[in-house]
Amino acid sequence: MANARGKGRSWAQLVSCCVLCAFAFALPLPCFGVFISPMVASFQSSVTDVNLYFLFLNSAAVASCAFGTRLLVRHMRATVAACSAAMTAGYLLLAAFPSVAMVWAAGIVAGVCYPLCSSVLVPIVINQWFEKGQGTLVGVSFSCVGVAGIAFGPVLAAGISLLGWRVTLAAAALAMELACGVVTAFLLRPASKSARAAAPDAAADATSAEHAVASASSAAAPPAYFGATFAFMAVASVLCGVMGDMNTQINAIAQLSGFDPAAAALAFSCISAGLLVGKVALGLLKDRRGALAAIAFGCFLGMASFTCIGFAVVARSAGMLYVGAAVAGICTCLGTVAPALLSAEAYQGADRVRAVGHATAFCNVGMALGAPVFSLCFDVAGTYLPVVFGLCPVALCTIVTTGACLRGARHATAKPSTNGR
Repeated sequence: MANARGKGRSWAQLVSCCVLCAFAFALPLPCFGVFISPMVASFQSSVTDVNLYFLFLNSAAVASCAFGTRLLVRHMRATVAACSAAMTAGYLLLAAFPSVAMVWAAGIVAGVCYPLCSSVLVPIVINQWFEKGQGTLVGVSFSCVGVAGIAFGPVLAAGISLLGWRVTLAAAALAMELACGVVTAFLLRPASKSARAAAPDAAADATSAEHAVASASSAAAPPAYFGATFAFMAVASVLCGVMGDMNTQINAIAQLSGFDPAAAALAFSCISAGLLVGKVALGLLKDRRGALAAIAFGCFLGMASFTCIGFAVVARSAGMLYVGAAVAGICTCLGTVAPALLSAEAYQGADRVRAVGHATAFCNVGMALGAPVFSLCFDVAGTYLPVVFGLCPVALCTIVTTGACLRGARHATAKPSTNGR
């Protein structure tokens, strides 16, 4: 009976992760892209002015990802509750007092808060509660961002057409707070200390894990945390973040390239469907073939999809746009899942927990760098084509740096045993 109760609690945590990703991740990032064009028209500003929301969001998220892991391990429920409330307040203030400056302020608040409700939280919870299939379960959780995009994209677009972006944004923020509040109050729970000790990959308290590592024999000691492995992981994560910007920019790319709002909303739904498929598929592939195979598969599809989107813009072909967006989602989901895939294979124990936070921070660095490049490209050149086609070499470099990261990790791990002989 106790065993069944424990399994039930484990699956309740998976449900929590799914709901939090669907609301606390989807609204601040991919779904917010639906509001960009209406805000540009409302403020009579440049695309870059409004799009700086993503720069401020991802810049704030860098610090949140880097330093928030310990906070989640120690005060998980309180942190999620406070962060969801703060995000809701930020969006309500933006709806009540609309201006470009308020867009930036909402981005800063969301950037500090959303990772602690989703992208950093999910790998910690999954590692605490599940011993097997962690890559798949992380992928399932993050795939709910795609589900939310498919479901919410057309609803938000219709709401903006009927009620305006301010009312629609306020309603979306209140829905996010309701969902996050219910999950925090009734479902989300950190694993007990005994449960964490039973799982070899559990996200245990970082301090106690470090003491355990220090007391181990030198022959069994893990490689240094900072080194070539960390450097290549950082670069690969930044590149994944740059590609992940396509998720938030696809609606603006479509509308500002001559497609009507309905076609742009459908393109957003298509990329969200790709996110849904990609996160589960790449998680499964990681569990069966390793992180390099999963990331390389996503990147090769990305090169094909970015090319397809570029030609769709040139030819004004809605069909090509939809196909390219759907396939692109399988690649651009790496902006979310790559930290979990890389850290799970490159690090162990407490270092893995640290790596998730740091890799997610670097993904946000990439998103922060990429978002203004998208908009500046359009403002300067009058087209998104250079940056869309430019994502192809970014995907290729991601494969190379991922391979270097994982080879470095295997080499560093093998060194102690060699020395021990």
